[in-house]
Amino acid sequence: MLTVSSLRKVFKGRGWKAPAVTALDSISFDIGKGESLGVVGESGSGKSTLGRLVSRLIDPTAGQILFERTDIGAISPSAFVHRPERRRIQHIFQDAAENLTPHMTAFAAIADPLRRLLGLTDVGQRVRELADSVSLSRDLLERYPHQLSGGQKARVGIARGLASQPSLLILDEPTAALDVSVQASHPEAATPAAPGPRSLLSADQP
Repeated sequence: MLTVSSLRKVFKGRGWKAPAVTALDSISFDIGKGESLGVVGESGSGKSTLGRLVSRLIDPTAGQILFERTDIGAISPSAFVHRPERRRIQHIFQDAAENLTPHMTAFAAIADPLRRLLGLTDVGQRVRELADSVSLSRDLLERYPHQLSGGQKARVGIARGLASQPSLLILDEPTAALDVSVQASHPEAATPAAPGPRSLLSADQP
């Protein structure tokens, strides 16, 4: 499913003569179909950078990212948007606001990948099912992001990530915005909403 080999990411320094920053160096791992991998590290250790590299939001400095035998690391982020692999890899961000567009309601945010990536037109029932799968009240579906709590926005983001039925789901501290009382039960919300195995790459703090 996913093979990462000798992955390295170096960010150029900001400002005059600022030194370059090595975010990741010599990272290698495999995730098979239906398997999960947890990446644990302190804040600033490169967990989010790893997720962004695998989901092709940023380019690696060196190394290889093989997804379903395709070297997606060699595909630029702008070109990857139009690739069929785009639908099969979904990224749920640590900051719930990054998953949402301010002018789109919760319903529209969840419906967007159903229409854009799956080509569906009648999405109402599927949106409601996805909301139910992450314990998001259907009464909240017509609200905009600024009308939702952090936990509610996180649930919308997870439902949106599940909408396209991805083969690989990248979770960047997905429970961070949820109330402590529901964090323990939250991983169940990220289980597949449709038949078939799904692989998970999850990053969290110790």
